[in-house]
Amino acid sequence: ISTVSNHTGPAKEPEDNRFGFLSSGSLREYSDFSKTGAGWVRPYPGPFIWGKMQKGEEEKVSFSETDKTIIAASNNNLSVLATLWSYADWDLRAKPNIYTCEVTKDQFELELGRYRCNPFNTTLYEEWVAQTVERYDGDGIEDMPNLPLKIKHWEILSEPDLEQFYIDKARGYSSLLGITYEA
Repeated sequence: ISTVSNHTGPAKEPEDNRFGFLSSGSLREYSDFSKTGAGWVRPYPGPFIWGKMQKGEEEKVSFSETDKTIIAASNNNLSVLATLWSYADWDLRAKPNIYTCEVTKDQFELELGRYRCNPFNTTLYEEWVAQTVERYDGDGIEDMPNLPLKIKHWEILSEPDLEQFYIDKARGYSSLLGITYEA
């Protein structure tokens, strides 16, 4: 399923603004954020979760939820700070000693999954990152149809220093940043 924006013409960037909101993920909030004069929104944890966007190794990446986020933000003149979450339970289940990636059951389990360490299949992860960034970079190549507003800023995970969000510690996070950058 693909969502298409009704926006026509070149993308209009919101004012350069240092103020924004961390969003619960409800797109209805964006209108209220816009009324404050904010310039950006950071959906949290947001729809940019590998395992949510790609349901299995052989599955295509679905952009339906991420497209909705971009359209809602654009309709409210907000930029998006997207957080890429490298977690896909289907990928990590192939990892030897998977139990080392498992976090205690928490409020983010439904969205982020139970396993929170670096991807096992880095090639598939890199493909997902490349497709996702390409769709929203606004360069006219494989962009979202009628892309209303490009994403200029990407965050890789959130709070990787907390085991609740990431198990692989500083060295692992450094490796993940390198893999993601290459993609």
